[in-house]
Amino acid sequence: MFYFIISIFIVTIIFWGLHKGRIVTVCPICAGVLITWIGGIASLYYGASLGNPMIVAILMGASMGALADKYGARFGLLWKSAVVLIGLPAIYMLVQKSFWAGLGLVATIAVYTAYLHNTNKPKIERKKDLFKECC
Repeated sequence: MFYFIISIFIVTIIFWGLHKGRIVTVCPICAGVLITWIGGIASLYYGASLGNPMIVAILMGASMGALADKYGARFGLLWKSAVVLIGLPAIYMLVQKSFWAGLGLVATIAVYTAYLHNTNKPKIERKKDLFKECC
């Protein structure tokens, strides 16, 4: 667990500097968590001793929850529910090394998101983006 915390801290500091220098517009802590769980997934699949499926799943769930919260107002409650209800088994399958099954569920979410993005819905007034100036 120590390696994961250090990884999040270091990557967050790097992205904070890039964010302050206006080189990237990504939230630094979001980037730190994302890059850390991608490294954690890689460590699980390559059999590294520091790979802990529980920590990786928690980090992936945090990212999934943040995405559902951020885009839920744009795509609606049905999309938000689908992301959570399909995303959780996808995370479980990915950390249990059922890569293709997990990837299939992630692809299902992506196709549904693309479908909703391309449908012509009347524009609704959105709430202020809470993550736009988070850091």
